[in-house]
Amino acid sequence: MLMLTTETIQNLAAFEAAGITVPHFDRAAVTRATTANPAWIHFGGGNLFRCLHASLQQRLLNAGESDTGIVVVDTYDDELIETIYQGRDNLSLTVVMNANGDIEKELIASITESQYLAESNPAGTARVRAIFANPSLQLATVTITEKGYNLKGPDGELSGLVLGDIEAGPDHARHTMAHLASLLLERYRAGATPIAMVSTDNFSHNGEKLRDAILVVARAWKDRGFVDDGFLSYLSDPAKVAFPWSMIDRITPSPSASVASELRAAGFGDTEILVTLKHTTTAPFVNTEEVNYLVVEDTFPNGRPPLEKAGVYFTDRDTVNKVERMKVCTCLNPLHTAMAIYGCLLGFTSIADETADADISALIAGIGYREGLPVVTNPGIIDPKSFLDQVVGERLPNKRIPDTPQRIASDTSQKVGIRFGETIKLYRNTDTVDDLTFIPLAIAGWCRYLLALDDEGEPFEPEPGPDERAPAPVRERHQSRRPGERRQAAASDPLQPGDLRTEPVRHRTRCADRGVRRRTRRGPGSGPEHAAQVREHHKHKHKHHKHHKQRHHKQHRGDSIMQMTFRWFGPDDDKITLGQVRQIPGVQGVVGALYDVPVGEVWPKAKIAQLKAQIEEAGMSLEVIESVNIHDDIKIGLPSRDQYIENYKETIRNLSEFGIKVICYNFMPVFDWVRTELARTLPDGSTTMAYDQSIVDTMDPEGMAASVEGDSNGYVMPGWEPERMKGLKALFAQYADVDEQKLSDNLRYFLEAIIPTCEKYDIKMAIHPDDPPRPIFGLPRIVKNFDDLKAIVEMVDSPHNALTLCTGSLGENPENDVPALIRYFAGRDRVPFAHVRNIKHLGNDNFEEAAHLSEMGSLDIYEIMKAFHDVGFDGYIRPDHGRMIWGETGRPGYGLYDRALGIAYLNGLWEAIDKGSKA
Repeated sequence: MLMLTTETIQNLAAFEAAGITVPHFDRAAVTRATTANPAWIHFGGGNLFRCLHASLQQRLLNAGESDTGIVVVDTYDDELIETIYQGRDNLSLTVVMNANGDIEKELIASITESQYLAESNPAGTARVRAIFANPSLQLATVTITEKGYNLKGPDGELSGLVLGDIEAGPDHARHTMAHLASLLLERYRAGATPIAMVSTDNFSHNGEKLRDAILVVARAWKDRGFVDDGFLSYLSDPAKVAFPWSMIDRITPSPSASVASELRAAGFGDTEILVTLKHTTTAPFVNTEEVNYLVVEDTFPNGRPPLEKAGVYFTDRDTVNKVERMKVCTCLNPLHTAMAIYGCLLGFTSIADETADADISALIAGIGYREGLPVVTNPGIIDPKSFLDQVVGERLPNKRIPDTPQRIASDTSQKVGIRFGETIKLYRNTDTVDDLTFIPLAIAGWCRYLLALDDEGEPFEPEPGPDERAPAPVRERHQSRRPGERRQAAASDPLQPGDLRTEPVRHRTRCADRGVRRRTRRGPGSGPEHAAQVREHHKHKHKHHKHHKQRHHKQHRGDSIMQMTFRWFGPDDDKITLGQVRQIPGVQGVVGALYDVPVGEVWPKAKIAQLKAQIEEAGMSLEVIESVNIHDDIKIGLPSRDQYIENYKETIRNLSEFGIKVICYNFMPVFDWVRTELARTLPDGSTTMAYDQSIVDTMDPEGMAASVEGDSNGYVMPGWEPERMKGLKALFAQYADVDEQKLSDNLRYFLEAIIPTCEKYDIKMAIHPDDPPRPIFGLPRIVKNFDDLKAIVEMVDSPHNALTLCTGSLGENPENDVPALIRYFAGRDRVPFAHVRNIKHLGNDNFEEAAHLSEMGSLDIYEIMKAFHDVGFDGYIRPDHGRMIWGETGRPGYGLYDRALGIAYLNGLWEAIDKGSKA
């Protein structure tokens, strides 16, 4: 079988024998020339780039019109770069699906280098900066989708991610627009050589939006003293930095399993389709349509490749704008969007199949010919009627293009305005808007789509919207119904303006349907050796992949796969035995830790093995550790933190050898949690832990530590170890200059250092909320509410940077809507572990721990468990603190009986919710 490696393509005759068109240039020479004098760099390594931009440059190389290739950069998905590009020596296969049923295959070798641009990858960052400093660079093209340019959050203000980039400065960029601004600053400082920044994303005025976004970041940096006025002048001078507008058009669906089969039958074996951990669907090949257009404003102050010889239209800005309006507002995108909406509602899974439906065909004809063409913008260089004829008659019905309405429906909320709004405005301006029929029908279909009800009134799963959008307040009256009740709900409930902002729906992997394989990340690497390592890694992960698919398939059937666990402090420090834990119905695993290893030291493998063996011998599993505590030097940001971080990484590696999946940790300074009473007597005679703010206000930290030690029944309470408490004054002095921003920066530093290790060894770090979620003794707290949690998961955008969703800690603040937090974060696969407990609000920030039963406290545990169930939660849950009941004594909050009752209650709720959802 032919594979994509430098060695394999030495035998180009074998590729030609398989019907694959091969490159006709010296790739080694092109690679050397590009490394020395790069002319073209591209941001966004998706499928469209490989089948259009890279193909265009290959035509020039084949014709001898260029001697350099393209460097591709991705700022979002490191796995894409490491596997699809570096793992294949930057080679790709383009498969053109002709309407007549034929396919054309071409080996693409014009991409000579690939880099992941992120602060966590300093080598890649340095290389990309060097490329931007090189005067030979003529253009940077961008395909990151429209949402990649968005700097604002749902409130219309700059997002937390962007604000963080602004405050941190050019050397710490995370948002793509900040990265580009930082790279342009590098070029400015290296001599201010001209360059063209070319957005080739599929939306109107793309060059203008790219320019405006970069300038927002640059001006904010100027206000904070990071850059000078000269840099702003450089960006604002089109003779120095041009932002040409463009129109791009080539339907490029996700890679098709049927295409992969055809390729294998022809002798090409590099056909694995994968979904990365960041939900990018990709493969070593790209399947696309024959038709393609690229129209670009001809403004390139440092020169450009002669791409007109490869079929690109170069023209003026006004013409580009007209072509874009013709396509986006009339002749293609509105038709695509309408088909996506109604295809999902009517149960179609193929755009081509939809064209055979008389009603859908009439709808798109009405939108295009009847309502669109009379007001279409005519660009002159492309005839709108001919373009529309080609779309309706050839492109959409092409059964060889495996495009789906589900793919196109993604992010429609960001598209529907431009797709239909411009035509509506033109009709409104002539007082003929009432003549419109088909466009309003498409918008009405979108409103129905948002209700997640298909044409039969049955629920379906909408495609996920952009991750940047925060959740609206959850509308519980819709979410609390069983699926069978949704039809009646849609008819009887009057919609309010906010109702269409439905709760986020979890993106569920469609592995079985797509024939794909979810991959885990590899470490950095490139070249043939790395390619072989990647393929060997596939084989090694096959068993894990099968288990992963089985879990998701079970979730689709609605079966309960939540995993109930119980925290245990070990044989020497817990009066509860593993035998007793094993007798609690429904308990599958134990949450444990090594409590005798000092904070900051590496956990020895022998001790981990001993703990695991004890638990497994009792018939349970050990997959969650709570906690591997964070040394205070890391939280404070002292120079010694780097060594403690290295120790932490080593502990992660050691834990991975024993099947650990989740590490629960916290980032609270000094005190892990605070209670003013550990044994408050309740009216029923049981005792519980409680918090009284007035006591905290009148007590010093040393008094609090003494109080906890005195009330702990001789047990060491987690986070209140006596050896740490003896140094409280010195510890508080070290934290004197640590505010919320510095603590947050130190958390980011920690996460950026360890998450790559977590990804490599597949262990999720799950941060625990602050307890209570407010500053204590002047110490900062940064894990208190939705905004804090969202900022943390965005610090390092990886599923391995996750949360421990503690209902009690978050619920201690009445303003936190705990079910809504669950739906948002667990619905995005960022909650592998949950603590479920109840608390009772007593006013004035005071509270006490309550029994799990909803009516005993202030939290609705039914709605909490339902939220977990509704998003298909398949992680670990443990009952958190319990009361001391029936005369039991022991470690406060961690008795056997009340936690066992809590487990029975939580399991009962889950079973009732699960069965009710299928009734």
